[in-house]
Amino acid sequence: MKKCLKWKLNKFVFFILLFPTLFTFTQNSFSQNPQEKFTFPIKPGEQNFLSATMGELRANHFHGGYDVKTDKKTGYPVYSAMEGYVSRIKISSYGYGNAVYITHPNNYVTVYAHLDKFNTPIGDYARKKQYELQSFDIDIYPGKNDLPVKKGEVIALAGNSGSSQGPHLHYEIRDTNDIVLNPSDFGFKEIHDKVPPVFDKIAVTTLDINARVNDEFGRQEYKVTHSGNVFSIPAKITASGLIGLELQAYDKKNDISNHYGINYIKVLVDDKEIFVHNLSRFSFDETRYINAHIDYPYYYSTGKRFERLYVADGNKLNTYTYSDPLKGRFYIQPGKTSKVKIIIKDDFNIESSLTFNIHPSPAKANDVAISSFANSTLTSEILENTLKLTTECTEDPGAELYFKGSSQKISASYAKGGIITYLYDLRKGLPDSVKIGSQKKVFSFIQTVPGSSNEKINFSNISMDFFTGSITDTIYLEYKKEVKNSTPVYTIHNPEVSIYDSIRIGIKPTEPIGDKNKSFVYLFNGSSPKFEGGKWNGDIIEFKTRNLGKFAILEDTTRPAVRFLSNYGNSARFIISDDLSGIESFRGTLDGYWVLLNYDHKWNVIWTERLDKTVPLKGNFVLEVKDKAGNINTFTIQL
Repeated sequence: MKKCLKWKLNKFVFFILLFPTLFTFTQNSFSQNPQEKFTFPIKPGEQNFLSATMGELRANHFHGGYDVKTDKKTGYPVYSAMEGYVSRIKISSYGYGNAVYITHPNNYVTVYAHLDKFNTPIGDYARKKQYELQSFDIDIYPGKNDLPVKKGEVIALAGNSGSSQGPHLHYEIRDTNDIVLNPSDFGFKEIHDKVPPVFDKIAVTTLDINARVNDEFGRQEYKVTHSGNVFSIPAKITASGLIGLELQAYDKKNDISNHYGINYIKVLVDDKEIFVHNLSRFSFDETRYINAHIDYPYYYSTGKRFERLYVADGNKLNTYTYSDPLKGRFYIQPGKTSKVKIIIKDDFNIESSLTFNIHPSPAKANDVAISSFANSTLTSEILENTLKLTTECTEDPGAELYFKGSSQKISASYAKGGIITYLYDLRKGLPDSVKIGSQKKVFSFIQTVPGSSNEKINFSNISMDFFTGSITDTIYLEYKKEVKNSTPVYTIHNPEVSIYDSIRIGIKPTEPIGDKNKSFVYLFNGSSPKFEGGKWNGDIIEFKTRNLGKFAILEDTTRPAVRFLSNYGNSARFIISDDLSGIESFRGTLDGYWVLLNYDHKWNVIWTERLDKTVPLKGNFVLEVKDKAGNINTFTIQL
């Protein structure tokens, strides 16, 4: 009896001692493996293919989540990943288009975007809200009991709505803080990937005025070759001073030819880890810092994105770790070869590595007398804080820099390939002009604007307000005015500088303005003008923008165009367009009652949708379309 009691007590003690371990194991298993609860949103259980993965580089943002292919067509059923409730519905012709957000019991939120149609309960709920608000664009937050969903329930059909460039499903998983997570961490078997990522190119760039790469100041690219999974750089790299690296790489997946992004980079120099970038999760609040993460000036001029393997000044992304204040930059010491190793991983944590050497620049005389050309093609560019001047010359005549009331002569920094180069640190002052031999160049600098500071600028007929956080790094602001095709063009710096948050600009035109109520600011950085808007304050038009570059004030007095397409049953379709400022709003009424108009800006099409779809669309239909300049076209038709 005592033995039996003792055994029972021992079993009890053993269980009590073991229970915390079991509990911890169970907790950790659930927290680390929520994927066991999720269903894939497209063709669950079958192999799926992606057109984009987590963290890929996009215009002004990192791509969040997956883009799931739908065979280039709309209509695929979209399944809820888990039971939960619809916590948000957002409808717009831009961005995510038709989007549904579902909150789940494990506190994750799944997002389904670019949808074609919602299921009946969600669609009816959204349409009712659109009629209540009398707006096509809505962003609403249903309650927990309004739209419950079951795991594997068809919540919508995949589509091409919003700013989508082709039919697909955009799918995200977010946590309670709205941080977007890597779906590949959730163990979906529908995506097959055993293919390692690929190095394409490496760039080495100088980061102070005394640095050189292959005996030059600036940026040099090197092609990466590979044999199987062994990557190498055939060319010899020499450098000196403070340098930084840039990377162009891509990923591949099984059974598909697409190229994808990478989301993990590690850099080691002489076996010491100096930089890590990990995009397995990120905040949408920080995503515009992508323009500081990449070499933005190079991207703007070439369309090619290189990721910086160092943290640029003002870059506030929380995706980096680094070992010292240089934040990924490093020095090439005289007489010492540096061994560099770069490790990259794709969204499935499959890795590739590249190892190469950077040799110290050899000491040699700086021979300037190398060209038969004399003083031609004087060019200038700004790299970080350095003004770089180059010209063809047979000797070093010196560069004479002129400032307000003074001048300074500098000698050539180096010569190579028939080109002589002068370097000047702009932090010492902004020159008005330069003379090298018989060549002259006038600069348009007006002021130095430090990064992350409030700065007010008044110059000539413009005023500017830079707010804290507007720019990520110091810029040496330039301004000039010229007339093109009888239109004054105000060039405010250049578009190679990315603005993180809006700045305010005021322009006081020196030429007469027609109708101020129809005259607004347009940006001319691309092939066609982009409406920037603005409000007139007396003779000054003020506007907020995230762009620098060429601006002009144009008058728009032309009404938007409206064309009737068809009317079948309870739906009428129209094409609307505007030739300058763009569509601002539209409104339709039938016998005086508001009617929902859906809008696809990609095709300039709008179409009616009754609250009760069984009721035919008959009566006097009035369509009012307004452009951003306030011009209105009222179109009436008897349906």
